Amino acid sequence: MDISDGQIESNVLTSETSSTSIKRFKDAETQTDKMITVCTPLQKVDAYCQFPVQLSEPVIHDHSYNSFSEPSSSSAFEISRNLNVDDATNDNDVESVESTDTEHNFLESDSSSCVTEQADSNCAHDYRILTEPEDETNRTFIIYESQLKQLLRFCPDCGSPIDPELTVETQRTGAMLTLQLACLNGCDVTWHSHPTSQNKRSLGNIFLISALYFSGMTFSKFVVFAKLLNLKLFHESTYYALRKSFVFPVVERAWNQEKSRMIECLKSENQPVMLAGDGRCDSPGHNAKYGTYTFLDVKTSKVVDFKVIAVTEVQNSNGMGKKGFIDVLERLKSAGIDIDIISTDRHKQIRKVLREDYPEIEHQFDPWHLSKSISKKLSAVSKKKDCSLLAEWISSIVNHFWFCAESCEQNAVLLREKWCSILYHIVNIHSWQGNEMLHCCEHGILRGEMNTKKKWLKQESAAYEALVNVVTNKQLIKDLEHVTKFIHTTYLEVYHSMYLKYLPKSTHFSHACMNISSMLAALDHNHNVTRPQAIFKSGENEGEPRYKILWSRVHKKFTAKEVKCEKDHSYLFKMLTDIKIAVDQGNIDEAYEAAMVSIAAPTDKPDRNCIIEKTKKLSRFHH
Repeated sequence: MDISDGQIESNVLTSETSSTSIKRFKDAETQTDKMITVCTPLQKVDAYCQFPVQLSEPVIHDHSYNSFSEPSSSSAFEISRNLNVDDATNDNDVESVESTDTEHNFLESDSSSCVTEQADSNCAHDYRILTEPEDETNRTFIIYESQLKQLLRFCPDCGSPIDPELTVETQRTGAMLTLQLACLNGCDVTWHSHPTSQNKRSLGNIFLISALYFSGMTFSKFVVFAKLLNLKLFHESTYYALRKSFVFPVVERAWNQEKSRMIECLKSENQPVMLAGDGRCDSPGHNAKYGTYTFLDVKTSKVVDFKVIAVTEVQNSNGMGKKGFIDVLERLKSAGIDIDIISTDRHKQIRKVLREDYPEIEHQFDPWHLSKSISKKLSAVSKKKDCSLLAEWISSIVNHFWFCAESCEQNAVLLREKWCSILYHIVNIHSWQGNEMLHCCEHGILRGEMNTKKKWLKQESAAYEALVNVVTNKQLIKDLEHVTKFIHTTYLEVYHSMYLKYLPKSTHFSHACMNISSMLAALDHNHNVTRPQAIFKSGENEGEPRYKILWSRVHKKFTAKEVKCEKDHSYLFKMLTDIKIAVDQGNIDEAYEAAMVSIAAPTDKPDRNCIIEKTKKLSRFHH
């Protein structure tokens, strides 16, 4: 066929002034081999839409979503796309686990097979990395293989049609697909489904690993997700190796910067430094392997520092809280922080440490832990014979304790008298003699329903005697001296609840992961603890604060919970940028090792086969 007249034949665009060459191709309709004259070079094409200009302009005009804007060269997050095979899984520090197969035709093959043939770098394009949620200059989609075949029909370089029979899948590295494209104009192009770094790594794989870890999802769960979707993925060992090489150092650096900032703020303040401390074990019960002790600044409700303790560092799991408390406290004091008050639970070991080793620090108890103890004791005695009337007073007595702690004016004597005044009020006596500061109830005259809502107890009843034993308990009265400042650890409990997102107690983690994930949880908390309450932006309630109505199974009533504004994830995008820079520069921190703590068994491990045989023979009657 002669196409020297400038006509389009078999989807090939030519030019009258171009030199010609002979090209063999397969006709799409008749499936027969034909020879055509191909003119080179072709006219200028649009590199973004991969069409010749004459064909792309009408399409762009009719479909606005096909329009592209030139990426800004001043963007700090542009990537020069070097189209080489991502060798991230072939480095010495990363175990290569991708399956391989012989070279095959992409259009006639299964997408899961791949080969290890090295690809060439024949073209370059600019890509902008997502740095903010609103930045959609380089959005990410999931595209199916069948749809991808329809898209890759024109050469990315010259716009000439692609020869389907010469399209070969040369390699699949993790979630990145690499194709070798051959067009009818003689171009030989290597195409990657992911943008690549300057040292030929797949940025898509790195960002997928980072996003997976930052979201708190475990790899085992994501593997099930990928299998259900038939999404091609990297191997588990690749995930852990790349996470350790690139993600962990960035998270550690970000937390160290945040911790330094918090310490400088505490040192620069002229007001007393008040900290709240609490411990958390990695599993319920008394067989914990790791314990984390955290200090939180009471004024800002932000995490100041923490320490992950392994059970092998102490005699047993009960000693992890004490060691974590001492280590973090010493670290803060060595940083130059003058601590005035520390609020904790009523941990006996910590009480002794503060009393004997740090007498200059005032020790306060968290009122919530004390009120919880009171509630449990009252619930237990209310189930005894002739004490059932006490059950309906439990919530009121707990509320009375909170009122006493908050309104005692930091006076221990007034707090004790207010707390013991419940013994008068509950028998319908509202004024009395003999106290030093408080001689009557602080409520007004009770009339009507207020006076008959609950049944008053009688002083000679068993329920009243049980209440007296709880209220006047010697240890409780003594502990009231440590709640006069009313420093509660509510936000620390909220932090521990959010902590489960990154380190659920039902999953085992290594010491390094426990440490880094704790840093990630602390960063999440510090960047979002001061979020304001959300408001209605439209409708009848526009401008009003938002609440969520919930049913409380504990209090058996509906409660209103504030709805906060959406979380700020800008710190995560900053870390993604740092990870991308580390990948571009090839900064694999081989020397990076989190402070690994030995969790080894106390004896040497026997031969593997011996253990297996012994396990098979073992029964409940033989040891």
